[in-house]
Amino acid sequence: MSPSEGMVEEFFQTLAKQNNLPPNESRIYAGDNNSHVGKEIEAHLSSQEISKLPERVGDDKHPPEPPQIPFLDSDRPSSKQRGRVFLKMLEKTHHIMLNGRFEPKNSLTPYTWQENEKASIIDYHTISKELFHLVKSCTVIPRSSRKSQSTPKPPTDHNSIFLHVAMPTVHNSGKTKV
Repeated sequence: MSPSEGMVEEFFQTLAKQNNLPPNESRIYAGDNNSHVGKEIEAHLSSQEISKLPERVGDDKHPPEPPQIPFLDSDRPSSKQRGRVFLKMLEKTHHIMLNGRFEPKNSLTPYTWQENEKASIIDYHTISKELFHLVKSCTVIPRSSRKSQSTPKPPTDHNSIFLHVAMPTVHNSGKTKV
């Protein structure tokens, strides 16, 4: 998923409205959101829920717009503004950001976008908090070279995000197994 310029808020509101599936059915969102959320924690999580989740490694150099600043009507909202709208969508859907929660200890910041010496986290995988227990891992796979001018040139300036989810299956016995 990647919202078109000028339609960011509408895009995230549309996603939030899709939250009408039964709680036991999977809802995973993944995409190039062009959103900065820094190290901000999802507002819908209680302190008890937070204590049970792996800590998320975020990008402290790129926080979202502060909540009190209204979204600007603009054809090109900033990545900070997109981040604030994205966080609001997570709150409405009760989704949890996954990338950054499963990185090995003492690893580098899991940047999802790199160009020359610039790097940031702007792409996200999310899942409803009721289904977080199914997630086995979610890691960013960095490219070997950050240089967009390297030869040959990398096919993209984004790093892949690998998501491993234990999906329930029904066996011939009729029993569900995870």
